[in-house]
Amino acid sequence: TLFLVSSLLKNSTDRKLEQDIASVQSGLTCVLDFSKFFLPDGVFARLLSLCAKHSGDLSTRWGAPRLAGQQAIIRFDLSEFALEEVGDQIRLIMVPGTEIPASTLKTLISMFRGARDAVFKDLPWQLHLQSPRDPSVRVEYDNLVHSRETKAAKVASVGVGNIPVADFDPFFEDGSLTEDEKDTGTVERASIPLPAGLEYHVFLSHRQVDAGDACNLMAEKLRNRGLRVWIDQETEGNLAEDEMKRGIRKSKCYLLFLSKTVFSDAVKMELQTAQQEEKPILAVHESDPSRIGFAPFSAYIDAAPASAKHLFKETESMPFQRRLYLAEAFYKELIERIRTAR
Repeated sequence: TLFLVSSLLKNSTDRKLEQDIASVQSGLTCVLDFSKFFLPDGVFARLLSLCAKHSGDLSTRWGAPRLAGQQAIIRFDLSEFALEEVGDQIRLIMVPGTEIPASTLKTLISMFRGARDAVFKDLPWQLHLQSPRDPSVRVEYDNLVHSRETKAAKVASVGVGNIPVADFDPFFEDGSLTEDEKDTGTVERASIPLPAGLEYHVFLSHRQVDAGDACNLMAEKLRNRGLRVWIDQETEGNLAEDEMKRGIRKSKCYLLFLSKTVFSDAVKMELQTAQQEEKPILAVHESDPSRIGFAPFSAYIDAAPASAKHLFKETESMPFQRRLYLAEAFYKELIERIRTAR
């Protein structure tokens, strides 16, 4: 549809949209500032496209996003916000009274990083926060975080003057605005009863050398969401073979994290044990080409032991997602697969 190709709307106008955005300028607002360099063509359009797709993925009951020129009003379900490009700045404006404004700003900043990386990965920029009390005053995010950490009463504003640190508390209701991987706020916890005799929901099988960071992150996020996770990294790889086999037997399902060197002797032993114990087998693969563990998917199939090659036909592997706005859907789907694994 046309609204997904936001660059096609660059020269369009919508007077009603302009009026509506002007009416919400008092909402919680972040400014992506590129004035020390410049804002390249395509960054704003890319951000709009990501937002429009995410909006449609969440819900279509509120209708399509409203886009015209360098402005938009979009909903992520009950969270409504405006975007506008003004010179070398992109403004992210939460509609006053909308749902979870701080969490939505955090998601938008994550999306912006995805848009920036696709267009100009090393593009320099600063995150400014607009004062909820005085729209004419902004502070640099990093300076504000430092002031909060040192328990300072005031922080320097962009330009001249100082402003109370506490004025910006609404921005931090979901923790850090810029943490793009780890959970910093509250997350919904799943309730998945374990059958008698089991102690873990999932056993994470991986190669430490090129997937340790990903599986540590996955284990942390699954635990935050209420799951019991077995991962040998907790003991720095010092577990005996029989202990690892016990971990598999005591787990509801077995998850194989596919990376470039995954099929070590230890992982092959774990996979064989999972097959012998008739455990449901899930797969997740490294999806970021810039990561050390990335390989073409065909390489995983080629490297798999003969006894496991059929799994690639029977099991749909999920691409691992780190970035906040993609990870939300990833963990929702993964937890559902763990819940329904038989």
